[in-house]
Amino acid sequence: MKRFLFVFVLFLNLVMLHQKSYASLAAWTPVPIGLEERSFSAINISSVDPNLFLIASDTNLYRSLDRGKTWKQIFRLAKSETVIHKIALHPFNVNYLYLLTSDGLYISTDQGINWFPSHIPFKTESKAVLSIAFHPRDRSEILLGASSGLYISRDWGKTWE
Repeated sequence: MKRFLFVFVLFLNLVMLHQKSYASLAAWTPVPIGLEERSFSAINISSVDPNLFLIASDTNLYRSLDRGKTWKQIFRLAKSETVIHKIALHPFNVNYLYLLTSDGLYISTDQGINWFPSHIPFKTESKAVLSIAFHPRDRSEILLGASSGLYISRDWGKTWE
């Protein structure tokens, strides 16, 4: 009987702990960040520099160098029908930023000050870039998943196979 009572009390404690964890999730509230935009399509934090935060609305990219206290717009897509899907920061080089958009891939080599479109040899009309992965040992090798196939770059994204 004592063993049953112990297991029952342990079970009740686990249920209560589980309910508390769900209750804390329900208490999330938006953090004011001083931007007019309220809807963001992508977010990322640098694994190299924990002070570097990036957030994107559909067409604008913002950077914070102080863990989100202040924000500066560093990129705006020229075409309003193009949408930013994902922000990727190179895991080994804090200067390299990648924007995956519905119109292709944009790369910055200077933490977002200057941007250039990457020339990926797409095989179809659709240029949507869906995913990006960085090789864990070869720092210059990048894989890119697009609506038209898989591409590999061995030079930080300058050229693609």
